[in-house]
Amino acid sequence: MSEDRFHLQKRLVNAGLLVAILLLGSTGVVALLNAREWQTTQERVQHTYDILLTLERAKTNLNGTAKARRGYWLSQDVEPDSKLFLQDYQTSVQQTQQALAQLQQLTADNPTQQTRLQKINILWQQYQALHQSQVEPSPTENQSEAQPSSVIQTPDRSLSGAEYYRLQQQIFALLNQMAATEQQLLQQRTAATARLTGITNHILAIAYSLSLVSLATIYALLRLEAGKRQQAEANLRRSEHKFQSVFDELYEFAGLLTPAGLLIEVNQAPLTFAQVTREDVLGKPFWEFPLWQQSSELTEIAKTAVSQAAAGRFFYTEVTFNSPTGQPHTFDVSVKPVHSAQSKQVMWLIAEGRDITTQVQLRDALRQERNRSLQLINSSVDGIAAFDEQGTCTVWNPAMEALTGIPRDRAIGQCGMDLFRSLVPDSTLQHLHLGMADTVTAFDFSRSHPQTGQLQMIEARYSPLHNGSTTVTGGLIVLRDVTRQRELERLKREFISIISHEIRTPLSSIRGALGLVAEGILDDDILSGD
Repeated sequence: MSEDRFHLQKRLVNAGLLVAILLLGSTGVVALLNAREWQTTQERVQHTYDILLTLERAKTNLNGTAKARRGYWLSQDVEPDSKLFLQDYQTSVQQTQQALAQLQQLTADNPTQQTRLQKINILWQQYQALHQSQVEPSPTENQSEAQPSSVIQTPDRSLSGAEYYRLQQQIFALLNQMAATEQQLLQQRTAATARLTGITNHILAIAYSLSLVSLATIYALLRLEAGKRQQAEANLRRSEHKFQSVFDELYEFAGLLTPAGLLIEVNQAPLTFAQVTREDVLGKPFWEFPLWQQSSELTEIAKTAVSQAAAGRFFYTEVTFNSPTGQPHTFDVSVKPVHSAQSKQVMWLIAEGRDITTQVQLRDALRQERNRSLQLINSSVDGIAAFDEQGTCTVWNPAMEALTGIPRDRAIGQCGMDLFRSLVPDSTLQHLHLGMADTVTAFDFSRSHPQTGQLQMIEARYSPLHNGSTTVTGGLIVLRDVTRQRELERLKREFISIISHEIRTPLSSIRGALGLVAEGILDDDILSGD
């Protein structure tokens, strides 16, 4: 349950981080797009401002043209003043033409403004043509600067002034229309910029709020996880301390190795036995442990154990180490590979060793006792056979071979009932369950000797075997050749019968005479004479 909760919290943290990253990323993308849109809108607003400024400059230049024209007409009798007004007129005309040319470029993407600008250009050309028809340079103007002059034609000024005014008003009307259109566009673009800025600010505020919520949630989960991790680390340290305490108190020898055979952990038992410290052996090859250095044969055994376990195979053997006092101790040593949970790769090697000196001594004593028992059984003149709880023959001594004529190789591993089926009558055999019966059974049977053909009298006794309790673990049957004994018993009976018959006849005569004497039939003289 705790592991599922840990994985759930981990997934929540990952999801929160992903949401925060996505929100921040999307916020950045939205901000970038809005910034580009805002920049485009600002460029359009600036473009509109440029058009409005150019329109105002065109109006100002047009007014300057009209003022210079009027000043020229009013001062045409004064040559220096009229010439100055004429220069002002020409300068205003050039600036007006530049403004109109700039408007032509700035409104190239607006067909409506282009149409109006075409009309303005036509009116402006008419305005200039009217002026040229009224003002012509003097022929002597280029001959001498001291006496520049212009020949001014004086047509009807009232008519020309009205025509100037009409053309100027039409141009101003078109310029005002263009300005009104640009003002409307400016208002729209300014409103769009404000709206876009507001939307961007709202999106950024929402995104940043959600990001802050996600980050706060993640922070809370991380704090919670950090607290649990600290608690888990504390528990792990306590567990490691307990494990190390138990590990050091083990009676067995235990060590942890790398697949290369380097000893990275060992308990206290082998250190005490070898009288070395942990710092003396950790980080060194397993076969350089002092116990394995007692002989080159032991060193090779240690190297073989490491190489075999590193290949993924379990290693086991029995070795003898000498203690610091010189006493030999027998150990059963094993090296076991530890595989990774995800793969078959060997990650660690666990080396173990147990002092089995006492067990080996008991095993040797038991082997000697077993051999002595087998010698006694094999040297016995009685036939002895043993059976396990399944009724299978496990012991068949030479005397049993001689009595039954069944070789030991054929009897061992066979069912006892099948072995005795040809020796014992069925009436006796059906009550005999070799290895399974829990009662002592004695019976006799006879058979012809397979070599001499003489009749043999055999006495059999079956006894159950127990394992120290009432459970039957097998049985033992003993056969004895009682042919000679039975023959001696028969001769004894015959001898006693003959002796008793021979002695019984004179005793009868004596008993009769003594009876006559007792009755007085015979006197003493007769008896004495006899």
